[in-house]
Formats: sequence, structure tokens, C-alpha cells
Amino acid sequence: MCYWVLSALLAEQGLRTLMINLEQAERGGLNSYIKKEGKSGLSDLLIEDRPLAELLFPVRKNLYYLPGGDLLKADRYIATEMATPNALLETAMNKQQHAFDVIIIDCAGNSKSHLAMNAFYWADAMLVAVGLREKGMDALGDFMDRQLPLMINRMRQSVGKEPIQIVNIIPNWHDRRTSGSSKQLEKLKKRHRELVSEPLTKVEAIEWAWKAKGAQNNKLDTSSAVG
Repeated sequence: MCYWVLSALLAEQGLRTLMINLEQAERGGLNSYIKKEGKSGLSDLLIEDRPLAELLFPVRKNLYYLPGGDLLKADRYIATEMATPNALLETAMNKQQHAFDVIIIDCAGNSKSHLAMNAFYWADAMLVAVGLREKGMDALGDFMDRQLPLMINRMRQSVGKEPIQIVNIIPNWHDRRTSGSSKQLEKLKKRHRELVSEPLTKVEAIEWAWKAKGAQNNKLDTSSAVG
């Protein structure tokens, strides 16, 4: 949800914004929020070299959406057919004639797939959303301590790229009525300090996703969040 909120806000500010979904459809993700469940998408761009214009869904002014398509098929294709598997997404998108100011790729729940590694290879910066629950905090710890330094940045450095910059950590689904949520937020700010943005509550997230309101209340540095 955070990535859809951010995309809507950027589009409202006049930036041509593309959202790409790397979550499996059955897991929800962006597909479930904007109700674009077409079977075509990024997988067709990568495997069949279909034009991006045929696969995009215009959502609102300045905002476009590219579904994942058959993500399992695309992941298998990258693993078995590509000599340089991590560069496929970058190569395919660089061939497109559509100009976007910002491209946001939702890798939530799928961050260890070959497609996600393509996104991490290509991206200039990263926004990390974390649910203020024990399970979400554990997943963030594993990502920051192991996956980011040992997989993602090691892969980038092996081809001469700089380590990826984390622009913000966005606390998600904050429930101010419970002490547990507030304690997790306090723990998050203590560990990651200036990287942590103001939290999104469930109500705020849904309101922003559909109306793109309230940007003045969240201090997200989006200037470098370009893929």
C-alpha cells in the first residue's frame, strides 16, 4: 500500500510516475487496490519483448501501472535463459520510448526472487516499508542485516555499481490505539533514526491511496526514489 500511496502523491505533484508490481497476484499487492488483473504485464515485456505501451494501464493523470503478468514464468526465464540474469529489467526498460520521471517497483513479499534482484540491480534508491508488528520488524532486521549487504549490495558492487541508497523506512499500518504498535515504532526509530519517516495509519494509507491527500503530513524524501 505504501508504494501506491507514494506513487499517487508523486503524480499529483506533476511527475510522470510508473508503478511496476512484482508481487504475485494471489498475494494482493497493487493489483488488488486498482483492480487491474490482466494476465499480461512485465513478464511479456521481458520474455516476448512486447512494447510497453501495450501493457500499461493509465490510472489517473501522470500515473501509470504495469502489472507483473506471469511472474513465475518470468522468474524461471531469468534463471534458465539469461547469461547476465540481473540486468534483464534494466535492458528491457532502457529500450522503451516512454519517459517517466519516477518508476516505483513494488517488491514486497517477493524480495528474494530473480525479478526483485533485477529491480535492486537497476534502482537508484530504495524505500523500505515495514508493518509495525513483530513479524514485520523481524523481516526488516533480516533484510537490513543479511539480504541488503550480503546479496543486493554485493551483487551491485560485483558489476561496479554503488551500494543502493535507502532513502526512507516507512512504518506502515500504525495503530495509535495500541501500545504494541507504538513500542515497535519507538524501537524502529531508535535503531534507524533519521531514515524513519512519519508512520502511516491504516486509515491514512487508504485515504491517500485513493485521494492522494495529506502529503504535507508525511516527511518522505522522494527526490532520489527513482528506479
